[in-house]
Amino acid sequence: GIGSASASMLWTGVVAFVCLPWFSGGYFPSIGVIGTIIGIVALSTIASALIRILIGFLGFWLYETESMIFLNNKIMFVFGGLLIPLPFYPGWMQKIAWCMPDSAILYGPASLVYNYNWRHILWTVGMLGMWIVVIGLGLSWVYSKGRERLEINGG
Repeated sequence: GIGSASASMLWTGVVAFVCLPWFSGGYFPSIGVIGTIIGIVALSTIASALIRILIGFLGFWLYETESMIFLNNKIMFVFGGLLIPLPFYPGWMQKIAWCMPDSAILYGPASLVYNYNWRHILWTVGMLGMWIVVIGLGLSWVYSKGRERLEINGG
């Protein structure tokens, strides 16, 4: 969940910022850059957690949701730009990838390493914000439909 992701991000961030000057030939980002990246990674973590919660809510209809989580992980791997960076995909596949939350959750924050400019930052924040709202509305709808279907037995 968000708690374990926050702890993981903290340790990964500490190691990254300690090792960054060594790997980059002495470069160390400004406090503004660090704050921007932390904020975008936090939004990305929230969007990813909301997708996991949405998949969990599918348990109202499905017996087992682990296969859906596995499928989501593979889709994120491909359309999030982890397999191949999105600009290398064919045009039709890029269009699909840019319309999915995976590109904003994974590719947007990761590409800040080499494409740190305000246009890209605003695009990433805007897309993450839009997907957080859309997934949140989907969560609300799925939860309300699931509560209607829920039957509690026992005593």
